[in-house]
Amino acid sequence: MRKKDGKLQVLLQRRAKHKESFPDRYDTSSAGHIPAGSDYRESAIRELFEELGVHAKAEDLVYCGTRRVFYG
Repeated sequence: MRKKDGKLQVLLQRRAKHKESFPDRYDTSSAGHIPAGSDYRESAIRELFEELGVHAKAEDLVYCGTRRVFYG
């Protein structure tokens, strides 16, 4: 979500037409993976561009916390 021109906007991803599942449909998220040993900032910047075509710099990002997942 963002505010633009005094209005609140909800941003959605539109899936590419060539995707196997739900092509050309709107989605609430985009996703990517952080390769082992990679920095999360670099991965976030890369995935923003690959998934959404957004050019971002590290200073454009807002840290929202860390989530740890344990498999047992």
